[in-house]
Amino acid sequence: MIVDDEKVVQLPKRKKPDADGPLSIVHSYGGCQHAHTEVDEKKSEVTCRDCGEKLNPIWVLVRIANEDRILRDRWAGMRAELKLMSGRVRTKCQHCGEMTRIRSRASSADIRALAEQMKAEDA
Repeated sequence: MIVDDEKVVQLPKRKKPDADGPLSIVHSYGGCQHAHTEVDEKKSEVTCRDCGEKLNPIWVLVRIANEDRILRDRWAGMRAELKLMSGRVRTKCQHCGEMTRIRSRASSADIRALAEQMKAEDA
């Protein structure tokens, strides 16, 4: 619908989706984060050991998969940085004689690109 001024166009308002629609996501940020779970293979149930709530097994699998992906990404990044540094991570300081960490001169983009390449080779 067009308002008096030709440059202003008013769009129709969207209706909010029903809570009982095909997708409803509920987050319990205020309560238990369900960090410790117990799996009963015979009953095919997952229970939170902290609060005792029964959990959706698919939700638990997605959470584990996300944590695994994050860890693999970090691991690939560390391996890529070490490869770019040619294996040297510490050297003796010329001034004090103490062992100090070598800072990588590689950019984060170089590290990310090499990490992606290494992950592709591992897969």
